[in-house]
Amino acid sequence: MRCSRFAPVWLVAAVLVAVSGATRLLLFLREDVVVGAADWVRIFAVGLGFDLVAACYVTAPMLLWLALVPDRVARTRAT
Repeated sequence: MRCSRFAPVWLVAAVLVAVSGATRLLLFLREDVVVGAADWVRIFAVGLGFDLVAACYVTAPMLLWLALVPDRVARTRAT
């Protein structure tokens, strides 16, 4: 199976969203505030939106480089 050229971009974005979500959860559980299920959903949905925008900003340079560089150069390993 051939690996996608843009797999590192997806990996970086997924790690950023996962770490941000885990941080949000830990900070939310640390507070002594009682909220309902609707508030949990709203908080995490808005946070996910912000995390996706942040992931776009973080991965944009790598994505642009991988889109413009020839395939032979993009598949070489950094040593």
